[in-house]
Amino acid sequence: MRLTRWLALALVLSLGLALTYAAQGAPTTAGVPWAWGLNNYQQTGVVAYVDQPRPMPSNLSDVSAVASGAFHSLALKSDGSVWAWGQNSQGQLGVATPLQSAAAVRVAELPPTIAIAGGHRHSLALARDGTVWAWGSNGFGQLGDGSRMMSAAPRPVVGLTDVTAIAAGYYFSLAVRADGTVWGWGQNGYGQLGDGTTLETSTPVLAVGLTEVVAVAAGGNHALALKRDGTVWAWGWNYDGQLGMGNQVDSVTPRQVAGLSGVTAVAAGYAHSLALRADGTVAAWGLNDNGQLGNGTLERRLTPQVVAGLTQVRAMGAGFAHSLAVRSDGSLQVWGDNSAGQLGIGTYTDAGTPVAVGTVSRLTSIASRYNHTLALEAVPLALPTLTPTATATPTATPSPTMTPAPTGTPRQRPTFPTPTATTTPAARWRIYLPLVEGRRPSPP
Repeated sequence: MRLTRWLALALVLSLGLALTYAAQGAPTTAGVPWAWGLNNYQQTGVVAYVDQPRPMPSNLSDVSAVASGAFHSLALKSDGSVWAWGQNSQGQLGVATPLQSAAAVRVAELPPTIAIAGGHRHSLALARDGTVWAWGSNGFGQLGDGSRMMSAAPRPVVGLTDVTAIAAGYYFSLAVRADGTVWGWGQNGYGQLGDGTTLETSTPVLAVGLTEVVAVAAGGNHALALKRDGTVWAWGWNYDGQLGMGNQVDSVTPRQVAGLSGVTAVAAGYAHSLALRADGTVAAWGLNDNGQLGNGTLERRLTPQVVAGLTQVRAMGAGFAHSLAVRSDGSLQVWGDNSAGQLGIGTYTDAGTPVAVGTVSRLTSIASRYNHTLALEAVPLALPTLTPTATATPTATPSPTMTPAPTGTPRQRPTFPTPTATTTPAARWRIYLPLVEGRRPSPP
């Protein structure tokens, strides 16, 4: 009798736990990456060299974060491993072959990783022990290993420990340490390292005057820092007002962006900037020639301006000239340049104000660097099935059979190569030059 009571109590507690999960939403521990947009180097994971104007799911699973380089993609799995696909001309996939790959390949020789970032043709990983690792292009010292030699094998960044956050610009890199300071290395022609000079460096240098920083973002040649008090600081290139200072003067040291407070996240495009505020709204400033500020015009803004009609945002991202926002319900809003389908709305027409991407949901994060976009879809954690033991055979008339209600046509997944530990070249390889923007060429 006592055993029966304990079994009954366990059953009640289990059912109560299940009801709690149902009320709060199923917990998520992993996700599936989706990709769309420019695919000239198979960076969306699709074998065909055709741009993808609609989101396409990948074969990767158990992914906790995604990051985008200019022409390559990165995924961090929950086991701490890093996977990459797309262009590999500079070893940015972490494998020795120079060929691009539509299949995700595992980056070898990395310690367990907790964060990733993608630059133009280089990649960064933040290890659990607080060290930073880098691989790929290194012509400006953006790997931070004291040399200017490219490397397909991850190398530790010299002298950096206790790092809590990382970001990769086009040819420079940033890191936040546990003491709230910011360190940078690589290209510095516009002062994007924030050290008061315009001298490039292959080892980390301290950004002047910054403390209590919790996050950073790196654009084409400018940088943003979010401080613990919710203020935003900016430095580097300012030709289009992307620093938010009300002028177009570059700054070699960090300066506070006026009029912004209560900020919880920052993002940087090639020449525009975004800030997510605690009330779920987004402010944008800088270049706007493709509508990437979301205000319905093509005029640049030298100071932050709220994106009208956009609320309940919990995550955001910025590509070369487009912007992305994930709302609290997991839906996606996009605006700006759409020349390669990077907005994911099924067309190649720019959007000057936010529009919804109806083919994805349950998103937790978003990433872009150039003209392709990555998103992470949460996968609900399945609850264990409770199977009580029958004590007697029912003699009552069985209930009529219930036909489940139709759930709609399932989303069809395209054919993707299976992720492998080493790069497996496709049947044929074609090398494409980067697309050239009508207004300016992309960085080499």
